[in-house]
Amino acid sequence: MNDYRQIWRNHILGESLKQEDKVKHFTSVTFYPEGNTHFTKAIAEYQGFLISPDNVLGITYENYISILKNHAPNERFDAWIKFLEERYIVVD
Repeated sequence: MNDYRQIWRNHILGESLKQEDKVKHFTSVTFYPEGNTHFTKAIAEYQGFLISPDNVLGITYENYISILKNHAPNERFDAWIKFLEERYIVVD
């Protein structure tokens, strides 16, 4: 069960916020680097345990930043994307 520990904690936190009426909707999103095979596998397996797996998602930093770049509305947003890219993307 250690393979799912962080995914489970995040999911339970969001679901508890919904039960306490602190949020109306919740989706647990785990961000991880592209080469991290642990999260690629663990998220898919964890989703398999759920009746409704649509509210637990995984996305790589690389894919997330690529999506952001395609939808950046202005230069301020571009600067934020650049910060994320410099912080989370390792370039050889």
